[in-house]
Amino acid sequence: MTDVELERRLADWYRSEIPAAETAPPGLRSSVMTIPLASAASSRRFATRRGFIVLAAAALVGLLAGTAVVAGLLPPRPDSAVGKIVFVRDGDLFIAEIDGSGQTRIATGDADGAKLGYLTAAWSPDMRHIAAVRDVGGAYLTPGVDLMTADGALVRTVALDAGCGPSLSWSPDSSEVAIATCPADVPRDAVEPVESGIRLLLAGLDASADQEVALPPEWRSVASARREVWIRPDLWARWSPDGRWIALPAIVVAGQSFAWQMVAVDGSGTRRVEGFIDGVGGNVESLDWSRDGRRLAVSGGIGCVETVCLGIVDFERGHLTATAMHPSNAEPNMHGKLFWPEFSPDGDRVAVLGGLIDFTLEPTVAETYTLYDYDLATARFTELTSGNRPMILDATGAAQPTGTMTGERVEGATVAWTPDGRGLLYLVRDAGDSAASWTIRSIDAAGGSQSSILVRGVQSFDFGWPRP
Repeated sequence: MTDVELERRLADWYRSEIPAAETAPPGLRSSVMTIPLASAASSRRFATRRGFIVLAAAALVGLLAGTAVVAGLLPPRPDSAVGKIVFVRDGDLFIAEIDGSGQTRIATGDADGAKLGYLTAAWSPDMRHIAAVRDVGGAYLTPGVDLMTADGALVRTVALDAGCGPSLSWSPDSSEVAIATCPADVPRDAVEPVESGIRLLLAGLDASADQEVALPPEWRSVASARREVWIRPDLWARWSPDGRWIALPAIVVAGQSFAWQMVAVDGSGTRRVEGFIDGVGGNVESLDWSRDGRRLAVSGGIGCVETVCLGIVDFERGHLTATAMHPSNAEPNMHGKLFWPEFSPDGDRVAVLGGLIDFTLEPTVAETYTLYDYDLATARFTELTSGNRPMILDATGAAQPTGTMTGERVEGATVAWTPDGRGLLYLVRDAGDSAASWTIRSIDAAGGSQSSILVRGVQSFDFGWPRP
């Protein structure tokens, strides 16, 4: 199977920048294995959860000694007020400054022929902790989630059974992390995906607070060891800013595509994301919350016909307030779509990726991927960087590449804003990168400038800054 054929087959699973979304191949909808979570604590249900509580008490034990007793203090935040990068390289975990300087290994994943080491990592909103997925070894890809302080000191490991590299999303108050996993027997060198179930665990820094959120038993997902899912997990869980919902994609009806679902954190039920948007048809392919939680930026068929556009939703009222199509989509020989939106810190702009295929010289076609800054007030797109690849249509109508990618093709779901809203960080595959690594670059969000290299040889990364 060629890379292009594989991309076409898995387009819907990874929600990547492939123009045509497909449903699950019939051969993948059989032999589903649902494996319990390994940790006994992970399967317990609790009526209430308690987060990580700061207990600071000073006791005067004697006038002469003057000794203060302080218990349970939170670890300090990183020194940098402008944010830090956490990234995986060769299975180990590193941190760096926003400009790529000060690269420091904080944890070793012990990657070897029997295990892959660390796969992904995520900062807590207060930047006091990091959650990191690590392949712990075994006959199949078997992830665990290490919860550690910002300098790499291990707090605890959440054990999971074999399955995909899970998606991580911290609660807004940084007290616990949502772990969305798809249990299945996945050979760690396999490219072909395996159908799986879905489990959602809420794990605290204190293991006694763990609970599993019950999901409908018919929900399914797809698990694989494909390298790209390290930067775009099979289950892309997103915790809402108000702490009430966790959004994740699931195959709800056998044979159909993934559909984004909202899962109530208190266990009271689930709703399809489109159910929060009044009177609008279509589907949501990717989404992001504004920092205040009042709006959703969605990519999909919401508010547009026969294309994939950007929509802005008033989440509190359930109204679609604006839509935008790819800026070149009006051309008759152009087919464009917008995907993977990301709100700026102040919520007045959205970073969004655009995919465009030019059929003007068919059967020769040109494929272009562009990172845009979209201004919500002016409805103006600013092109920041792009990558191009020549292709040709074969007898079946499938586009086959005839050359290499030139320029910068930004990987989906890897874009992060700087805290001042003036810059963006993202992953691209540069010349010299291996088949399993990328380069972190940054660019001015105002446009008109070249990107800068921050860190090379990266398998995945997360960028964070202290939130109030």
